[in-house]
Amino acid sequence: MKGWRKVRPAWREALKKTPNLNAEDLIKQKNRMQESQREKFGSAALFDRLAKEPEIWNHDDKADAVETWADYVENLEEKAHLETERLFAPAHAKLSHAFSAGRKRTTKNI
Repeated sequence: MKGWRKVRPAWREALKKTPNLNAEDLIKQKNRMQESQREKFGSAALFDRLAKEPEIWNHDDKADAVETWADYVENLEEKAHLETERLFAPAHAKLSHAFSAGRKRTTKNI
C-alpha cells in the first residue's frame, strides 16, 4: 500500500491528460513506478485491480478510502515493529566505557 500515495496522483494526472486511458495503460505506468521501489511499493495485484475501478479513487475528495486503508496498514506495521522485543548484548567488562570509568585506560586494561 505504500506506493498508493504516488500511484493515485500519477494516475489522476494521466487521466486528466488522456481521459480515455484504459486500465492496461495505468497498469503499465504503475509497473514503471514499481521498478524503482520494488521493496516498499505494496500489492501490485491490488493496484492492478484498482486500475480497473477508477470510480473508487478518481475523485477530488481528500478522504480517499484507499489512502485511509493504506495509513491503517502502515500504522499496524509500525506498531508491530515497535512492539518487537529489543535484544541487547551485554557490555564487555574490559572494553566498555561504563565499566572503565574512573580508571586510566592503558593497553594493559584491554
